[in-house]
Amino acid sequence: MADKAGFFNVGSNLCQRFVAGWPDDPGRFFLCGEHINGKPVISARVFSHEGEMIFELMANELTARSLPVYRRIGFHNGWRIADEHNREVLTIETTLADTAQGSAYVTTINGELYDHDGNRVMRATARGTQLACPFAMGWAQVAGGDTLTVRAV
Repeated sequence: MADKAGFFNVGSNLCQRFVAGWPDDPGRFFLCGEHINGKPVISARVFSHEGEMIFELMANELTARSLPVYRRIGFHNGWRIADEHNREVLTIETTLADTAQGSAYVTTINGELYDHDGNRVMRATARGTQLACPFAMGWAQVAGGDTLTVRAV
C-alpha cells in the first residue's frame, strides 16, 4: 500500500475516515472506514432491503453473525456484495490515484443500504449521498499526530 494516508470516496464525499449509522448498537446498520498502516480498513453491519442482516464485517474480517446467503463477488481491486435475491447492496473498490502530494490509495464505496426494519438509510453513488442515518467524516493530521476532525454531513 502507499506510504501516505489513503482516502475514501463515499458517494462522492472524499475523506480519510468516516462512519455512517449506529456502530455501537449490534442490531442496527453501520459502515465505517479508516486507514491503518496505510491500508483501508472497513467495518460494517449490512441488512437486506427486507431488514435481515446479511453480513457483519469487523476490520476487514467477516464475523460469525454473517449469513451464508449473501454473495461476495471479488474482483481485482475490491468486491461487490449482493443479497439473497442477487441485488447488489455494496461495492468497495480500491485504486491508486495521483494527487498533489503524490500517489495515494482511494477506496470508493457505493451502495444502497438498509436498516433492520428494511428502510433505506444510505444511498451512495457517484452522483452523491442520500442519508437517513448519522454520518460523519474527517481528516487525519499527518504531521501533527493521529487526530480526527469530524464534520457532520
